Amino acid sequence: MRIAVYCEPLCVATSANPGRGMLRELIRMRDQDFFLLITRSDYKKDYYLNGFFESIREYKNWEVRRLKPSRRVVNIKALFKNKNYCKINLNADVYLNMDCDYLGKTAKPLIVTLADLSVFKGINSSTYSRRINLWARRFILDTGIRLSDRIAAISHSTKNDLLDFYPGLDSDKVSIIYNGIANEWFEGDINGIKYPYYVWWGFISSRKNIDRLLCGYREAWRKSGFSESFSSLKIIFSNQTLPNELMALSKELKLDSKLQFIPSLNLPDLIKTVTGSRGLIFPSNTEGFGVPVIEALACGRPVIGSSIPAIAEVGGKFIAYCDPASPISIANEISSLEEIGKDIDSPDIRRDRREYARRFTLESAAQNYSQLIDQTASGL
Repeated sequence: MRIAVYCEPLCVATSANPGRGMLRELIRMRDQDFFLLITRSDYKKDYYLNGFFESIREYKNWEVRRLKPSRRVVNIKALFKNKNYCKINLNADVYLNMDCDYLGKTAKPLIVTLADLSVFKGINSSTYSRRINLWARRFILDTGIRLSDRIAAISHSTKNDLLDFYPGLDSDKVSIIYNGIANEWFEGDINGIKYPYYVWWGFISSRKNIDRLLCGYREAWRKSGFSESFSSLKIIFSNQTLPNELMALSKELKLDSKLQFIPSLNLPDLIKTVTGSRGLIFPSNTEGFGVPVIEALACGRPVIGSSIPAIAEVGGKFIAYCDPASPISIANEISSLEEIGKDIDSPDIRRDRREYARRFTLESAAQNYSQLIDQTASGL
């Protein structure tokens, strides 16, 4: 079988990690098939895309096809709502996209991947801070949702949102395929020394709710009497630059002695940092899945997550929950973790967290995509 994969969505720093890892496993697993990996730019100049191609170099069942127009022209066409903005002309048995770009009427059958519908929930719930980019993103999602043959949603929460926004959509068109995390997350020593700091990591946007996280953390610190022994907070961000408003908020809250902003870490260093922490604080306003929750659990660490459907679905009984709209609620959970941390962090509990996280591996995600590809190609 010839499987064409649109690889441009894999250029994103953090949110594309599950897609890159899953595709690598899929290529390894389906060694009797041939993968046409589509780019629109020189992938060697893109750090993440080049790293992905380097990671699959040992496999021989793929080749890169660089197509025109360029990524920049495609984006401009999407801004002007040209339905064929991302059209491709390439013969394959099935087409796979790790995002929702519609690839034209000849790219059939097409499977798209839907992470979330935050762009339909308002600009404050989205990664896209400029309205023109928000409108373009809405057009891309709408086109892909309506014109694709199958949709892989990364959670039941995302599927439920999809059916709410598109009540006439055939629910059988939508499959649930959870994200997976890299095997390296399961390899650290979960019983090693832990240090007095909490962590958050990812791409900072308004929907990640970092401002309320800082306010909640400061309130928890205040409740401790501003104790010097109170655990600090590390924010590890994948943005090119740290948003100025967060720097200003940090100064306003007088968190300089307790808060550290850290640019992106490589995977081994990130895992080491998370494994050595008191736990993850993850109070997002909206998520489609929440990969850091599973990554932290794989390290055996406690998690405070927001009480939104996607996080509750992924975290289950293994994490504590806060109201993301309430800094007081965030503070209360941090205070609880600070006060009773040892009681909820025994070796048995750490092991249970890791075993639960093993439900979300790249291999299992690839197996589910492989099954969906076969079903789609056969018309089932």
